[in-house]
Amino acid sequence: MPVLSPQAFGVDSIVLGDNSKAYGVDSIVLGDNSKAYGDNSKGYGDRIHPYKKVYATGPDLLLFPQ
Repeated sequence: MPVLSPQAFGVDSIVLGDNSKAYGVDSIVLGDNSKAYGDNSKGYGDRIHPYKKVYATGPDLLLFPQ
């Protein structure tokens, strides 16, 4: 009986090893997603700059009417 308990723990450790490998794959997928979000944020950054210029001139006209 005492010999079976370490064997059972051995099997559990192997199963946990497989699960950790699966989580490793998930982390790689998340890495790809974060890269895609990085590209999207870059695109939005380019769009924000022109809008910042528009909104910057807007308050200037309101605060300093000429």
